[in-house]
Amino acid sequence: MARIVFAWELGGGSGHIQYDLPIAKKLIERGHEVICLMKHVVDAERILGQYGIQVMQAPVWQLQVKQLPNTYSYIETLFNHGYLVPGALLGMAKAWRSLFQFIGPDLVIADHAPTALIALR
Repeated sequence: MARIVFAWELGGGSGHIQYDLPIAKKLIERGHEVICLMKHVVDAERILGQYGIQVMQAPVWQLQVKQLPNTYSYIETLFNHGYLVPGALLGMAKAWRSLFQFIGPDLVIADHAPTALIALR
């Protein structure tokens, strides 16, 4: 069957994981292999691990961009996650691309993972 990857890069809490879980469980029931590239691997493993879903660390921006105003739009959110720093987007996109090449997914479900989508493009 197919190898399906869930990708999560932006957002907090475990809401993204909770929304992906019912879909992942159905895919597993149908014989597909599911791998989750998650922003927060500890929460993801706690929630997804009990169903035998493999969890791996997603490439995420870990530095704090300084001297930016409050975030009021999506683009400003992206600025706060490395899109404004020269070379950062390239580095993160290459990391995503390397993971996808290593895993070889048949399908990627990107749940708030804009850099993953750039890498797939």
